Amino acid sequence: MKLNQLDNVLDKFLDNKELSVILINGSWGIGKTYKILSYRDNCNRKDVKFLYCSFFGKKNLDEINTVFYNQLHPCRKVLNVVNHVVKLAEATVSISSGLNLTFKNDSTNKDKRLKLKSKKKQLVVICDDLERVSKDIDKDDIIGYFNELILQGIKIVILAHIKKEDQFSEYKEKVVDRIYQISETQESIIKDIMGDNNNLFNNKLKKLINNNLRMLKKSIVLYNQIVCFLNENNIKFNDNDKLMSISICVVIEILTGELSQNYVNSLTEEGKKYLGWYTEEQIQANAIYKKLANDNILFNPSSDMTLIIAIINIYLQEDYGMLISYYNPISNDDNIFSSLFFDSDENKIIKVKKQYNYILNLTSKEVDTESIIENAICEWYTYGSFLDLSFIDETKLFTKLIELDITPDFTFRQTKDIIDFEKRFSVYKNQKIKEKIIIELNQFEKTKSFKEKIENIQSNFPVYDKEIKEEIKSNLLKNKFYVTDLNGDISPEYWSIVHSVCSLVGSNIRELIPNLLLDFGKLLIKYPNDKSLKSRIIGLKEQYKLDIKDIIE
Repeated sequence: MKLNQLDNVLDKFLDNKELSVILINGSWGIGKTYKILSYRDNCNRKDVKFLYCSFFGKKNLDEINTVFYNQLHPCRKVLNVVNHVVKLAEATVSISSGLNLTFKNDSTNKDKRLKLKSKKKQLVVICDDLERVSKDIDKDDIIGYFNELILQGIKIVILAHIKKEDQFSEYKEKVVDRIYQISETQESIIKDIMGDNNNLFNNKLKKLINNNLRMLKKSIVLYNQIVCFLNENNIKFNDNDKLMSISICVVIEILTGELSQNYVNSLTEEGKKYLGWYTEEQIQANAIYKKLANDNILFNPSSDMTLIIAIINIYLQEDYGMLISYYNPISNDDNIFSSLFFDSDENKIIKVKKQYNYILNLTSKEVDTESIIENAICEWYTYGSFLDLSFIDETKLFTKLIELDITPDFTFRQTKDIIDFEKRFSVYKNQKIKEKIIIELNQFEKTKSFKEKIENIQSNFPVYDKEIKEEIKSNLLKNKFYVTDLNGDISPEYWSIVHSVCSLVGSNIRELIPNLLLDFGKLLIKYPNDKSLKSRIIGLKEQYKLDIKDIIE
């Protein structure tokens, strides 16, 4: 049955006094909820009242009954859960029933109750996601609840995805009067969801979404996000069909893993041996490409793989670097940063050499440079890991990355070769940082630059290794950070420097330099009668909880 036949089914259901419960059965995302709620919202019948509740996540029948009751009596403020035996069909609820109900501002009277009872509407409860109800609720209790609703004269519409082998199939026999199996989504609903993008709808797209409207909605959000970015950055593109198709597959794959599972299952045992070479992202991209190639949507392996990985990066990390490089190739003659995966061994080496030389010749970093380089290096140590890449001088590469302030992030691409690369780069970078810090410390002067360097050390101190911290300790001990005039005066400028150093010592390395401020004590010996100086030193000790030798008392 097609989804667009539901309107007629519901019309007949409301008019048929012999039918109490119908089941709308169909796969997840096919559009059952969308269609039923649309019918509810557009129903002009004044003699019918619809109540809706998704059973997904509900832990007991009381929670379900509370949802229905709040919709039936929106003016009442229910202060606790409405027990599931409370009759929804009654206009009022008797406290004498023994149920613990508390209402706020409930000023109903007998005459009003009689009037309401005389104008009762046909209640129709829509029970969605039946198969996703909590396991804490026994199915027999749900059947009993449905029977209680039926005895109250309430009609029930059940929305579910029930298979023959499911435990919920028992509902069909004990409760349901009629079952309607939805097998196809109404095309007009798909176009409605696509909105301004409905011109992209075709049979290939329909096959991709496989009647799953939930996935389509999520895919439209991703597609619109990509198109908006391209337009805002004045990037020209004319492959909307391709972008839409890849967006759908990326959403399906990331949320379900369906495509990569099918892809892995299609490999021979020999082919599966090589899966360890690839990251999860690359396996996902291969699966998406295979799916779209089989559907005659993608035809260019090297170029299209780059676009697929770019859209995966956007979905998972909000990273637009590869997307920019795809539409604005760095090289004028060819896109040297396109994916290596489908290149031959010979062309892999040629392309890696071009990428490597390009990186070494960079003089500045643009917005997308870091992600482009990151992706390139990742492919070197994945798709090219079995090739002779000895021409890559890692010392030069590391130096350039540090110069450009680039630290590749391979969090989502952890293979052995990439992990080893990260370790080598980390060791090299730490060594260079240490050398730079030592040089700067040895050049300390009692000027504004001294204060700036102290503040820089203070902000970065937690990330320094033990060796660098020891260097900082040693150099601070060698440098006097105060300047005094004849009578122990300290200028405002240098007093500010004193505070910066004390903050660093007090916050980070108090245990390394317990006597750093010892010279303040010597200053007091020189000016024993200068109470202002003594007051300042005591104030520093207390403010920063400094471990200074007790010579200022």
